[in-house]
Amino acid sequence: MGRCVSIDEQRIAERRLLPFLPPLPESYKPWSLSQEDFGLRCVRALARGLLTPVGRAVVLTMAAGLFGAGVYGAVNLKVDYDALFYMRRDSYPRMFAEAKKRFFPQVGIEVRTWLWLGIVDRVHKKLFEALFFSQIKQMFTI
Repeated sequence: MGRCVSIDEQRIAERRLLPFLPPLPESYKPWSLSQEDFGLRCVRALARGLLTPVGRAVVLTMAAGLFGAGVYGAVNLKVDYDALFYMRRDSYPRMFAEAKKRFFPQVGIEVRTWLWLGIVDRVHKKLFEALFFSQIKQMFTI
């Protein structure tokens, strides 16, 4: 890094635009636009515009509009995922779902999962079985 800076300083002292070009004449003045910092100029102009009452109102209105659009999208989100589409035709879960659909069309395809973390003793096992089988009976009663 230090070597690059020293080469650049040497180029500036010799009044060259590039190391392989001839030196610039003494009367050369850089173009005024090349000496301006456009990034700083744009940020200052933007800050002056945003700090006015109208600018603040515009920013707040845009933020509220984006928030409203996000809430609207989240509320109206429709998930139309069909797991059977991705299953093999000869897989057991697919055949089960198709048989259930054919023989019990009023129930539809319903998947319930149960996750038990911890020690299963006899009392909890009996309660789980009673709850699970009561729901199964409710699903298949006509």
